[in-house]
Amino acid sequence: MILSLQGCMAVGKTTAVRYLQEHAPEIHISYEDNSDVIAQIKARNLDKNKYEDYLEIQRLWLGKEVQRWEKARQYPCTVMDFGAEEIEFYTLNYPKTIGMDWDVADALKPELDAVKACMPDRILFLNASLETLRRNKQNDSTRSRNFFDHYLQHFLPLKKAWFLGRSDVDVLDVDDLTPEKLGQKVMAWVDYWHSKEIWDAYHTDGTLAGCNLVRGEPIPDGLYHLVSEVLVRHIDGDYLLMQRDHRKPNYGGFFEATAGGSALKGEDAYFCAKRELWEETGIRSGNLTSIGRFVSHNTIYETFLCVTDCDKNSITLQEGETVSYKWISEAEFIDFVNSDDMIDVQLQRYLSYLKKMGYIK
Repeated sequence: MILSLQGCMAVGKTTAVRYLQEHAPEIHISYEDNSDVIAQIKARNLDKNKYEDYLEIQRLWLGKEVQRWEKARQYPCTVMDFGAEEIEFYTLNYPKTIGMDWDVADALKPELDAVKACMPDRILFLNASLETLRRNKQNDSTRSRNFFDHYLQHFLPLKKAWFLGRSDVDVLDVDDLTPEKLGQKVMAWVDYWHSKEIWDAYHTDGTLAGCNLVRGEPIPDGLYHLVSEVLVRHIDGDYLLMQRDHRKPNYGGFFEATAGGSALKGEDAYFCAKRELWEETGIRSGNLTSIGRFVSHNTIYETFLCVTDCDKNSITLQEGETVSYKWISEAEFIDFVNSDDMIDVQLQRYLSYLKKMGYIK
């Protein structure tokens, strides 16, 4: 989970981040580390107010942000003091603030596309009045903010138009908040989203829709989430059945010929299948073959076959998901798929493979 704090200079992001570091040390904090890029800009004598130089400068910043995101995603939860959304905004909008109409989007398309793949799962925009921002600046003697007035006049209106109203942005008004209250509210926001499971949204053809879905929240019409399922067959021909936890609301206690679940944000179907296979059975395998695709209501199911030589006694169970397992012969599997014991919706999702194998009577 990657979260980002947004807002104007002097709005309180640093205060919020320090509160998180003190009260939630398990949360990884990612700061902008600008020293190496700034050194390169100075060494090459680049001027951001010249078009060609500006493109070179932003290539450096955009590449740096991709590297930063790669590090951030290694942690269970990272809060970024500005994330990839900031460099995208700045790259496209700085020329406007100096009265230039430069073709940046086309000139930097590969770099911008790379950054768009590194967006945070959720953004919190800290919103404050100009009075509050100016007061905060005056009270902070630790920083030189020579850019501040230009930012307020030219950048802030663009930034509010860019971020406010977006589906992936929450807003926190900070005018009447003490530093302690600000920290508490930001931490509550982090805790809330950290507990959520975020999915990528897809079109029915399997292409990314460019927005997020949240487990437990309604999926808008025309959008889909991705689920991967894995059928496990041993090299000796036996198939693996996992028994669902009796407490599960749907098909509790049923045996199913699958390990699977929803793809998390950033996962493709294959990566999701590998992860779910390991989490639900303990089997680690890269030997997965696509055997079908099924679209139902608001879900795209991608099904895989895993042929494994694992120790049959090494299967593990997942708390809250499975309570038992068994290996059955191919003949027993054929009887299983032609009986009422197999979950009917799962039968539909595996039907092309089962027909191909001649298992359907």
